[in-house]
Amino acid sequence: MSANITTATISNKKKPLWFYQSNQNPFDPNETKEWELYSEFENEYIEEAYQQKELEVHLQNYVIDFKRGIQYTMNDTNKQRPVKREVVNTSQYIRTERFSYPDRANRSFIPYGDYFSPFIEHWRNRNQALFKSQDEPNWPTIVEQARKVL
Repeated sequence: MSANITTATISNKKKPLWFYQSNQNPFDPNETKEWELYSEFENEYIEEAYQQKELEVHLQNYVIDFKRGIQYTMNDTNKQRPVKREVVNTSQYIRTERFSYPDRANRSFIPYGDYFSPFIEHWRNRNQALFKSQDEPNWPTIVEQARKVL
């Protein structure tokens, strides 16, 4: 039995990608600029806001200001990094997230260890009784509380 081999043609379609400058001191002209690609999800979210002509977009604890081309923290607007948008040919672009585990981020959008927003972290601290067991939180009660809020 012979194997059928199909060849996928790679289109020359263009795709916008968003990057943030990740070097230690991004505004130091003596430092080499290092650009990190936002995740696939973040790129789609940022691009959607950009296409909607929004002035800014919020990513967890960060805000991207499209007009100024910067990312800054919500808690300290002086902590800034340049951002850029590049339109690339998809034949040269490989979705590395699809094929490999992503490298550990140099800087997280979250300034602390958990992967929750400050609101959720505050709520968890106030409702510790619901999280007595890390393996089995009290999901029915959590869902009921969320339903009451919504």
